Amino acid sequence: MTRGQCGSLHLHCKRLALSTPCRSSRRTENVDVGKLRELLVNLGHDNVPADEIPAKLDESLKALREQGEKQPAPSNAGADIDATIAAARARLRENDPQGALALLKAKRAEETQARVKRETALLAEQAAVERLAYDYAGAKATLEELLQLDPDAVWYWIDLGDLWRTTGNLAVASRAFHTALDAARRLGRARDEALALERLGGVLVQQGKLIDALKSYQAQLAIVERLAKADPDNTQWQYDLGISNERVGDALLAQGDLAGAMKSYRTRHEIISHLAKADPDNAGWQRDLAVSHNKIGDVLTKQDKLTDALQSFRDGLVIIEHLALADPDNTQWQYDLGVSDERIGDVLLAQGDLAGAMKSYRARHEIISHLAKADPDNAGWQRALSVSSNKIGNVLTKQDKLTDALQSFRDGLAIIEHLALAAPDNADWQRDLAISNERIGDVLTRQNDAKGAIDALERALGAYRKLLESNPDDVQARLFSVVPHWRLAGLDKAKAREHLEAALAILEPMAEHDRLDVNRRGWISKIKAQLAALDAPA
Repeated sequence: MTRGQCGSLHLHCKRLALSTPCRSSRRTENVDVGKLRELLVNLGHDNVPADEIPAKLDESLKALREQGEKQPAPSNAGADIDATIAAARARLRENDPQGALALLKAKRAEETQARVKRETALLAEQAAVERLAYDYAGAKATLEELLQLDPDAVWYWIDLGDLWRTTGNLAVASRAFHTALDAARRLGRARDEALALERLGGVLVQQGKLIDALKSYQAQLAIVERLAKADPDNTQWQYDLGISNERVGDALLAQGDLAGAMKSYRTRHEIISHLAKADPDNAGWQRDLAVSHNKIGDVLTKQDKLTDALQSFRDGLVIIEHLALADPDNTQWQYDLGVSDERIGDVLLAQGDLAGAMKSYRARHEIISHLAKADPDNAGWQRALSVSSNKIGNVLTKQDKLTDALQSFRDGLAIIEHLALAAPDNADWQRDLAISNERIGDVLTRQNDAKGAIDALERALGAYRKLLESNPDDVQARLFSVVPHWRLAGLDKAKAREHLEAALAILEPMAEHDRLDVNRRGWISKIKAQLAALDAPA
């Protein structure tokens, strides 16, 4: 209702108030009582009887004028606040309460926006400090408080998901990344959408959902390719394009597509090599170049090109050693240094250089032990410590130091059992649990403890079966389950054929689709020979 309508109705009501009671009812027949009631509702009065409307309206308008005549008292709220209050009271003097409210609400919205902006900046910094202090619970709580204030803060949803992923809760991490994805799409932020898809892909890989992970990474790649094509001189888009190719390579490698993975990794390597060369002082890009060398080395290792793989890992090691030496307090550089040592140890072990492999594995173990001790809530580092124990156990086994090997494997098992129990949806950790039991079974077999070996290998097989029950598309779980099947065939004569046929049923279809590395391809003929031996006359 306008101010003119308000004044007109007020005058009309005054005239009604002067009429006699019996004539008043007839006069109200020509007045739109609904509009009068609408005005009174705007003034804060509901369900006023028709004969009381004039008096109530007069009372309300008088109160408005009185409030409007009041001069705002000086305050410490700021000149802009005082000016808003003064303008609102001026509207009241004009019988315009809705105009006054609009001014006040607009100013409040402006103040709320400014407060949220200031408070989110402080909360973001608090979360960063808590993260640096390894207070993950505090950092998560702080980010959740921030996101209540600003639910469209895409990057902070991603930060929150990263923290949940670090501490091992993939389900909650996935929800945070999905929320980030929804917000990015709602706001039309293409790069943020790509980043959320990349994070979701990482969770899906850890959950063993490799087909879904590849789809997520491919969707990320499609967005980044569009951005990079539109602005080829934008180094951020080029960098993101390299990352997207690397992630696609990760998913393809996990599925056993070595050629596809290598193609993606080579594309990534070409991009990051160009960027790192153009900006040699950019430590992040130098680090990514080292990681790129490792990714290529991983494929070469699976292709049994051990000399080339070793060179690739050593090229990465040179870069990361320089970074770690320049900044010894950077835990990421130290962690990466350990990863390079471990990769080199893998190749040396495959080449039969046990002393060299042990040296590299010990270097890795020393680094990750220090990091895991300093940050016991970092589930990723705890898992890496378990893997490191297994790597050392592998060398000790080959050196016939079976007692020491068994202890090393059991040390790794104790860590991964704790992690796997806390996060049953983490396929990586469930596979690690199976592998630790496999290694223990192998040592017990060599120590002639058949019963202990069978128990350990059955636990390993059970872990793989559980993974496949929850996710039949988990290629890695299916492939890795060949090992306990094969081992059990040699220990449990009554079930030998069952286990060998199960192993063969997994390997042959994967070989047909070129999803086996060179080493595993050789298993097929060996398993067939064992089956033939079972059929041979005694």
